[in-house]
Amino acid sequence: LTVPAPTKAGVSWDTGAYDWEALTREADLVKLVAESDPSIYFKRMEEVFAFLDPKIDLKKVSLVVSRRSIEKGSDGLVSMSLFDALSLATTIELRTTTQITPGTSVVIVGKNIFQDDGATGISWDQVAFAVSFAYPGRGGQRTVWMENSLSVAFKLDLARRHGLGGVAFDDISNDPGAPNIWSVVRSF
Repeated sequence: LTVPAPTKAGVSWDTGAYDWEALTREADLVKLVAESDPSIYFKRMEEVFAFLDPKIDLKKVSLVVSRRSIEKGSDGLVSMSLFDALSLATTIELRTTTQITPGTSVVIVGKNIFQDDGATGISWDQVAFAVSFAYPGRGGQRTVWMENSLSVAFKLDLARRHGLGGVAFDDISNDPGAPNIWSVVRSF
């Protein structure tokens, strides 16, 4: 059984059409679909587990984890492979305006990570626990969080710290654009 995380509305919680107490009494395992936005993922999931903990046995809950990287802009969230996120980070742009001939010096920048153009460069996001970069793009500033074995390890640790019954991955296909996380999963 897979259900979305409850949402907090002010001081009260909305569980939608789902009665978590009844579901965890009857089901062997409930897969919890986590927050998609990396900028609020850990804060929101801590709140969700604090809400659910006194009501249900968290050992009957499995956290759904994705291997997909996320880009956030004014138009919402876009899911992408790690390969696509790295390709976006390493997109180069020629900045030489003169004719290029043998021996000419040229200027090439990584346009989505070049800090002189308003990008942040690649860095570790202490809130999302992921490698990220932000750049000016369509609709304004855009941020990309790259899902890899380290960011997945923090999600696995979240499940461990809250005593969940385990984790489930939303896609385990043999996708060459996805990060290789299996050694981290085996350690968990």
